[in-house]
Amino acid sequence: MGRLAFSWNDWTEHFDDQPLTFYGSPGPTASYPLVDGGQAVGVGKTGIFTSVKWQLSANAMAQLPWGFELAASLFGRQGAPRPTFLNLPAGRDGRLPALAQPRVDVDRLDDVWDLDLRLAKDVRVSRANLTLGAELFNVFNSGVVLARTLDARSTVYGRADQILAPRILRLGARVSF
Repeated sequence: MGRLAFSWNDWTEHFDDQPLTFYGSPGPTASYPLVDGGQAVGVGKTGIFTSVKWQLSANAMAQLPWGFELAASLFGRQGAPRPTFLNLPAGRDGRLPALAQPRVDVDRLDDVWDLDLRLAKDVRVSRANLTLGAELFNVFNSGVVLARTLDARSTVYGRADQILAPRILRLGARVSF
């Protein structure tokens, strides 16, 4: 069995008249870059920018002799934008992240690649079924950075705030009846 999915996206924003500001902001911000034809971004609650152009997902499972099953899952995507910004005063709006680069996608984090493997065997025990499994997550232990501190005025600018979880081996057993 297998499944393969690939997506290609070019999420851009376009304006009839180029706006100079957005709701009283100090100019282009990390969330609203205001570049006609430039990359649009989606900002989650953790501040991760989600404008990636390509993404790949592949899964496969094979039934081996003696009742074993071997499965693999591969995930890859372009690195997320890494816009540098400065938190500047914006009047009654408090402080807003003014973009310190001409576009949000001038810099990007590294591409993400993750491979997970699973080996399992079903064993019949009386009227129950026992599934023994071994799973290895992040096989290559890549440690790729998923998010960094982007405020150039911060004392921790560029700090890795989130990385891909390390390689993990999980052994398990499931009883079903």
